[in-house]
Amino acid sequence: MKLVLKNLDIKGLALETCSYSMPSPEANCVYSDFHVLSSQNNTMILIYFIWKYINDLSKQFNREKSWPAVLVGVIIYLAGNFLGGIIIGVGCLMMDINIDEVNDTLINLMAWPVGILVTVLYYQYLKKKWASEYVDPELALDDIGAESEVD
Repeated sequence: MKLVLKNLDIKGLALETCSYSMPSPEANCVYSDFHVLSSQNNTMILIYFIWKYINDLSKQFNREKSWPAVLVGVIIYLAGNFLGGIIIGVGCLMMDINIDEVNDTLINLMAWPVGILVTVLYYQYLKKKWASEYVDPELALDDIGAESEVD
């Protein structure tokens, strides 16, 4: 006879499965981590969307190279996320909250809005800057030669 017990640890996001066999009282336990709410997976998803939106914006304004802007966008997101973590840490110190007992994934989720906010601000900056520098090729064809005409 075999008995299988599963222990779900919500705080650590882990699952422990133990199987007990009747002849021997020893248990064979397997400890596995959940990566559903992992901060690394979610950060990779956000980095994908940063790449996608900045790449689409560069195509809209006929930019040849979008990777420098994407790289700066990812760095700005990570810096904003770091800044959000610092804000949370200082806030916990000021309110005398013990941050050691809080899950790291939860702290990262709480820091996301700052990272996302600075990335959206960077996107809006790029959109405004590139729109001011953009020359529509179809409209520019009409203006060719008009400037060089002398009265």
